[in-house]
Amino acid sequence: MMVSAISLLVFLFGLIIGSFLNVAIYRYRTGYTLRGRSQCLICGKTLRWFELIPLASFIIQGGKCRACGGRISWQYPLVELATALALWGIYRQSLFTHNNLWLLILDAVIWVLLIAITTYDLRHKIIPDEWVYTFAGLAMIRLVVSGADWKWGFIAGVILFGFFGGLWLISKGKWMGFGDAKFALGIGFFLGLEPALSAMMFAFWSGALVGLAIIAIERFQFSARLAGVPARRAVLGREIPFAPFLTLGIALVYFAQLHVVPLFIS
Repeated sequence: MMVSAISLLVFLFGLIIGSFLNVAIYRYRTGYTLRGRSQCLICGKTLRWFELIPLASFIIQGGKCRACGGRISWQYPLVELATALALWGIYRQSLFTHNNLWLLILDAVIWVLLIAITTYDLRHKIIPDEWVYTFAGLAMIRLVVSGADWKWGFIAGVILFGFFGGLWLISKGKWMGFGDAKFALGIGFFLGLEPALSAMMFAFWSGALVGLAIIAIERFQFSARLAGVPARRAVLGREIPFAPFLTLGIALVYFAQLHVVPLFIS
């Protein structure tokens, strides 16, 4: 009973953190501070407290502004829900794996950063240096706090950074951004070598599937246009941010405990 109550509180706390995270993501590098009142991005109306209840307000209002009827970005509820689920998952996992409070806090902060990095990369196709360096630093601290052999974790980060950095260098930024290389450095610190390699494989597989799907859609649309049938433009386009796929890989390894590397070396 106590565990269920705490789980609910953690989930609700995650929704609140996710709401704040949305503000930070939208206002980062815009000249706005985090202190100002939230406004509708379409009509500029200052939002009331009952319009800012995480997740609930979006559902009750049907995803629209009460004043102008403009569509509210799906980013708001998705980031709130993702943050709540991440913190809930960290808490539930800690019940079976460890009772280290500092490790729990570090994991929570790291996952909040991962969600912020992923969302910002989706919106702007760039990973902010301040966020990715903070992630790498916290991941290194976590490596020491966890009691693991930090040298192997450090080596894992260097290997992944070298691999992604090499792809960036060889392709002159066409295959991979340098921000992804810096992101991979923190992933190695955070997960360790074998789990990080599994996360990379999941990232490349999922990225390849999405890429093939986009190519198929574009070819279908091209054929439709040749036949004179109206067709919508592809939603994403050719340039696909890779951080979301990396974060998906991390989640599959961290939360679901899925590991594919041992299958290839056993």
